Amino acid sequence: MNKTDGTENRRLILFSELGIPHLLSLGRVELSAHTQMCLLPHIHPDQFEICFHYDGQQEYVVEEIPYLTQSGDLFITYPNEEHSSGSSGEEKSKLFYFIFELTPGTQRFMGLPPELSNYIRDTLFSAPLRHLRGDGAIRQTLQQIFDLYDQPHPFRVQRIRSAVIEFLYLVTESIRCLPSPPDVDREILAVMHAVEQDPAGEWSVGKMSALAGLSVSYFQRKFKLQTGLSPYDYLIRKKIDAARQLLLHTDTSITQIACALGFSSSQHFANTFKQYEGKTPTQFRKTPPPAV
Repeated sequence: MNKTDGTENRRLILFSELGIPHLLSLGRVELSAHTQMCLLPHIHPDQFEICFHYDGQQEYVVEEIPYLTQSGDLFITYPNEEHSSGSSGEEKSKLFYFIFELTPGTQRFMGLPPELSNYIRDTLFSAPLRHLRGDGAIRQTLQQIFDLYDQPHPFRVQRIRSAVIEFLYLVTESIRCLPSPPDVDREILAVMHAVEQDPAGEWSVGKMSALAGLSVSYFQRKFKLQTGLSPYDYLIRKKIDAARQLLLHTDTSITQIACALGFSSSQHFANTFKQYEGKTPTQFRKTPPPAV
């Protein structure tokens, strides 16, 4: 099942046709712009949902508690928990989500031997954190499932089943080892702080890397690894944050805001703002988000 337009690319596998017990669906979502659509509050009866983000960021709200996921993060929603994207909507990001049925009473999950089934079940239910860093191989493993799904082959179902088992191995290892998000080094923090304080400044990747005292290529890799965003994406997000405040709390014209924040034109500003917020600046000013 596919859905593609100018700003989003969605792909969904339904496991019912493959006959693998307990598995429901695997989705891949690539959003090149903030959408107007919020993930409305819902539950998955007796089902886990595990998300893995590989680009951008996304806010989730589970049982009224907000979480902000970034590239490289795993996010676990437990069976019967109400969850949504809060009021933020679906942000510019890329992720996989995997939904499967598993309860404390489940036996022989996926038809696995009891000891392995119990290990997966017990590790997931005893995880002290729902939001954690994921193993770097998770993205490749989930993409492999899509690749295998598209290949007609006598071993197709068994290879997909093996890839799902590999994914669950990587998830349980991430839980067992409890890796923390990498610390953000002082030089990267200095750049982030400087950009946040002056988003309208004449920033370039070269200027940011010079401030960090790093080569451009190394700075770009390190910044993305430690923040989940490229330096350019971080800069634009801070400009949009500043624009939001000006639109909400001042009468400054949209043209003046565009100029003040260093956009080449009011049209460039409007297009970029809509990409990240899902609304034009004019629409945002007329219908601001509800206070939380």
